[in-house]
Amino acid sequence: MSVPGWYPDPGGQPGAYRYWDGDSWSAETSTDPRQPGPGAGGPGPGGAGGSGGKQPGGSRAVYLIVAALVLVVVIVIAAVMIFRTTTAGSPFTDRSIPSSSVSGWDDSEPTDEPSTPTPTPGDTRPCPVGDPNRREIHPEDGRVHGGNLSFPVAGNFLPAEPEPRLSFAYDVTQQYLQMNNDPGWIAQLAVGRLLGSDFPGKPKAIAELIMQCGITTDMYQPYSPTRKNLRSEAITISGQQGWLIEADITVDKPGLPFPGDKVIFIVVPDGDNWGMFFGAVPIGNTDLTTQLNQVVRDLRID
Repeated sequence: MSVPGWYPDPGGQPGAYRYWDGDSWSAETSTDPRQPGPGAGGPGPGGAGGSGGKQPGGSRAVYLIVAALVLVVVIVIAAVMIFRTTTAGSPFTDRSIPSSSVSGWDDSEPTDEPSTPTPTPGDTRPCPVGDPNRREIHPEDGRVHGGNLSFPVAGNFLPAEPEPRLSFAYDVTQQYLQMNNDPGWIAQLAVGRLLGSDFPGKPKAIAELIMQCGITTDMYQPYSPTRKNLRSEAITISGQQGWLIEADITVDKPGLPFPGDKVIFIVVPDGDNWGMFFGAVPIGNTDLTTQLNQVVRDLRID
């Protein structure tokens, strides 16, 4: 997932993020991965943007335009704050779905999946907007927790961090491993929560939708992804029946030493919501594929 963006500082500086532009790391760091990257139109870490100081002789029209832009920004910020105020702090279970959507499904029948690569199809349902950085309290027990799912800490991956790019989920925690043969590409293991009100339906349909959401976000979309389904099947975790979808996602990225990622998405019931697992490793990497499959076997509902 060689996507330009802020990543935890590969130098190991706690709480710091460094920007990857697709080819190289930025010299400056940031503590806020949501800000624009260097040169993206905002002020840099050291001062105001632009190449010179304040210019003399600005016309009144310029000031009016600036004032109008500031007013628009203020209105947008106020709208966002009002929305956050009305939704923040409410428990996840407040946003419920009908009980029939998490029980009594008939998704276990064989499915006809394409056996050859096909372009990623569009989905008629838009991807919801979640808040992956909205965290719950979890135990420190040697496992990585998100939503109602957890997996054992992977010792060869970096310590657990938030993953803001899974923007349709909540309470997302990931471990990732930078690929030595392409430092902008990573293997990932992540867990989180999906709101039932955002994802009503049966587990198979939810798994398919989040696979589509994952492919069509900035994680893969800049590289013209193509999907080849490998399996779509029921899975039982800690006695709860959910659904697993696995696919090879090939990308068009010149110089990438492998064709793309092997991706697994899993959903399991979590009261009125869903627990989610996401794993991605480079296609053809036998060791990481074996590790991914073991993590799936070690998933646990807490």
